[in-house]
Amino acid sequence: MSFLKYSDVTLTSRINSFFTFYSSYVQKVYGIPPEQYEQYQTVVPYLTKAYKAYFAGDEKIDTEEKKT
Repeated sequence: MSFLKYSDVTLTSRINSFFTFYSSYVQKVYGIPPEQYEQYQTVVPYLTKAYKAYFAGDEKIDTEEKKT
């Protein structure tokens, strides 16, 4: 596995864990209803992708993501 792939996999895993572990805090900060947040496939991947973009210095959100 290349370093870039390893870094991406590791970072994604840790950020997912962060948003899962601190779910109650994140729900309050962003005003996300608990039932929506609990559906892991709905919220956490978008938060993870946004956080990774923030770290990379590219916080641009495409139109499809804004709708979701």
